[in-house]
Amino acid sequence: MNKLFLFIALIFVGCKPENNKHYDVVFDKFPSTKQLEFKDFLKIDSSNKPTYNFFVMDSSLFVLNLMNLKNNYLVYEYPINSRSLSGKYIKWGRKNGMTLAPMSYGIHNNNVFWVHDLALEKFITFNLANRQSSDSSANIRQYSLSGFSYSSAI
Repeated sequence: MNKLFLFIALIFVGCKPENNKHYDVVFDKFPSTKQLEFKDFLKIDSSNKPTYNFFVMDSSLFVLNLMNLKNNYLVYEYPINSRSLSGKYIKWGRKNGMTLAPMSYGIHNNNVFWVHDLALEKFITFNLANRQSSDSSANIRQYSLSGFSYSSAI
């Protein structure tokens, strides 16, 4: 009983309110708000729409166009400094080094762009580090895939 009385006494003595100091923040004037100005960083050719994916590598922006067959290319390169089209890579079609139905694509080791063509059952690589001219097909390699293979873009 003494322990209970002592416990209750400690609770009431320990909960004694002290001098609580409150600090109020007072502003003399509010900070000014500025209107943000948005400028277009890069103008992509209107015939190159819709774009589906972007890759940044080596101070260049690589734009993928999966729908527009009029321009006949899958990948377009825009250097960030000049902001103008400087290269077109991997044509649409059924021939060697061309793609018909790109299922998955990406950049490997910051220098190889790869495409998995589901319809033609092939794997296409393009060496971005050794690109010389905008329409160069010397850096394109094609690998046949035996049997049915499936991949997904993550």
